Amino acid sequence: MSNDIRIEGGIVSGNVAIGDGAKAISVQFANGGVSTGSENLLLDGLRKYNVSDGDLQDLLYAIKQDEGSPALSRKELGPNVRSWMQIMFGKAVNSIWQVELGMAGSILASAMQHYYGWG
Repeated sequence: MSNDIRIEGGIVSGNVAIGDGAKAISVQFANGGVSTGSENLLLDGLRKYNVSDGDLQDLLYAIKQDEGSPALSRKELGPNVRSWMQIMFGKAVNSIWQVELGMAGSILASAMQHYYGWG
């Protein structure tokens, strides 16, 4: 299997497998110009990776709590979104979220970068 990344119009997509015998996972999020600030695109993108509705609601709450955070002006995640991501990494480690840990970081980082328009 080859690892490939494609850019078509405003969509970045691709298949990536990390590690010997790893299963390929497709990563796809619209670029920052298309999805910046779109909660629906953010949630739809994360649902593709089996993020639960409860976790998605927690993310939306964290985003709202971080509005106006000085970290955002430095293109850094606010403290509440960072905390949410740590919880999600824990779920990946403990197999509660059915995503490999290495891919969890890529999925979440890509989603948040595009949501905030940093990607």
